[in-house]
Amino acid sequence: VAEAGTGFAFPSSTMYLGRDEGLEEQKTRHAEERVRAWRQQGVLPFPHFPEALSREKENTLDWPPTGSPGAAKAPDEGAPR
Repeated sequence: VAEAGTGFAFPSSTMYLGRDEGLEEQKTRHAEERVRAWRQQGVLPFPHFPEALSREKENTLDWPPTGSPGAAKAPDEGAPR
């Protein structure tokens, strides 16, 4: 193999490390204040949404996407030709 000018590949991995500078204190405080206010008002926007909004969004997502393996087939799709 060496005479042919090549070699064998051995398993390897590369790891890239980065340093996160963390969250900005002012933005963190602002977010915490907003959530605290929502809690006090009893209007946390998650995980439940107002019933009217839920009805408005119901069945508006094409899922699974048309053409994907899990999507419902059209009535004539898959019929013998």
